[in-house]
Amino acid sequence: MDTSSSKVFYNLLLSQPRTCSHLLTRILNLPAQPAVHKHPGDGYFFMDIIGARFAKKLSGTGIATFSEDKVPAYHTILQKCVKDMEDWVKEVAETGKGCFVKQHVCWMIDPVSEINFIRDLKIDGQEAWDFGGKVDRTEVKSERSEGNDTVLPDALLKEFCPTFLIRHPALAFPSMVRASRDALDSPDGQNWELNYHWSKRMYEWYASRLSVQEKRSATNGIEFPIVLDSDDIEHPPLVEKYAQAIGLDKSLLRWKWPVVTPQEVEQNGMIMARMKDTLMNSQGIVKGKSSEGLDVEVEKEKWMKEFGEDLGGKLCLLVDKAMEDYEWLRERRLRA
Repeated sequence: MDTSSSKVFYNLLLSQPRTCSHLLTRILNLPAQPAVHKHPGDGYFFMDIIGARFAKKLSGTGIATFSEDKVPAYHTILQKCVKDMEDWVKEVAETGKGCFVKQHVCWMIDPVSEINFIRDLKIDGQEAWDFGGKVDRTEVKSERSEGNDTVLPDALLKEFCPTFLIRHPALAFPSMVRASRDALDSPDGQNWELNYHWSKRMYEWYASRLSVQEKRSATNGIEFPIVLDSDDIEHPPLVEKYAQAIGLDKSLLRWKWPVVTPQEVEQNGMIMARMKDTLMNSQGIVKGKSSEGLDVEVEKEKWMKEFGEDLGGKLCLLVDKAMEDYEWLRERRLRA
């Protein structure tokens, strides 16, 4: 990460599903930002993991417990994802520009860390999976310090300026269950995604590992890691403040856009189209999506009716469990 006065920002948006990351990148207008080398897919270096998990019905389970015929294949896919991210850093460096890419935190989590959290189980003798690679054209072993639960080495994580995007669990989690049910036919395997445990862990890791220079943004008084709450995205002063801090031109932000064409929807594919359906059918920010006035207990009653007692009850428990981490992160959010 460049720490000079002419610092370029390798921005990494660390989100969870259904936290309005597509809306944020639409507003930031990345294709028009001169300081950004645009990634064709906005990042999502670990997208191949999703296909593997659902094809083999691995979602929400502990990868480290699976049979030998599944684990090696999953390891190979993860290793390719890490390499793709490393290659992207090199490509950006050659342009002399910065970047803005995003990634769902849970997709990057080491399988051993995953099972330890999801199953509340410590596997004796099971070490984190290793993914060697290159950072700054130097061969490195995948050295990960305490608190780094991802498959990425510390050196690669520290190449980026992190922003954590959060959304109230009572809004994000049921939305994810609906999207999974419609697009992936797997509404009951989302323990893996419906939490803020790893977001908090990564925030703490970055806060303790970045140097004073590495924490500096383009705005005095704002430091990395940054937290954004999706409730605040609809407020132009806050987004302008954020854009300026991460090295973007705030005058290029856009708050209106055309509805996408049927051809564009088809190009996105079924799953991505389902995940972006609200944005694709909008011409700007859709009101009524924030947590203002939200009564969680009333929402829980709705979930029980919508999803049934088993899934509805599970959703209630997941929301309750995530609230402490969400509130902890929200206290640290960027404010206008």
